Amino acid sequence: MGKKIIKKRLIILSDLWGFQKSKWIKYYTELLDPHFNIVIYNSSDLAGITSDNIDDIHQQFVAFGIKKAVKKIIELEKRPITILAFSIGGTIAWRTALKNASIKNLILVSATRLRLETKTPDCKTSLFYGKLDKFKPANHWLKNHTNVTLIENAGHELYTDINKATLICTEILRNHLL
Repeated sequence: MGKKIIKKRLIILSDLWGFQKSKWIKYYTELLDPHFNIVIYNSSDLAGITSDNIDDIHQQFVAFGIKKAVKKIIELEKRPITILAFSIGGTIAWRTALKNASIKNLILVSATRLRLETKTPDCKTSLFYGKLDKFKPANHWLKNHTNVTLIENAGHELYTDINKATLICTEILRNHLL
């Protein structure tokens, strides 16, 4: 009888749309499921967002949603985890890692609000941005973070493209299975 392999836990945090416009999440789950025990959280639900208007959603995340989502993840996740997060989910993951030592790895895609962050979590962090994303952090901010991948010919929603998702998942499997 062979030794049972226990898969690491991978939390996926959606972008600000939650599951409303997130059919692209399947690209990640299909590629990563054989290697991780995956749990997906809807960032909008964690944050208590009550609107479907983009301006209101942004305002609610900034006013109270990010803080509420961080608190909820800390309540839900007590074991060591890796988080893969997209857009606003990346900011939620970052701030959660600042408060929660059980987060071992952050993989953040198009987390543009990180440009406003001044503290860095004490965990392995990989950042992915489209070179054409006009809201990505400035070069001086990015230079302070060693594991940054800028993806050519890609904007903010690069993560919704199957080819970019495959590239990101390949990097995850190469760097985060250990």
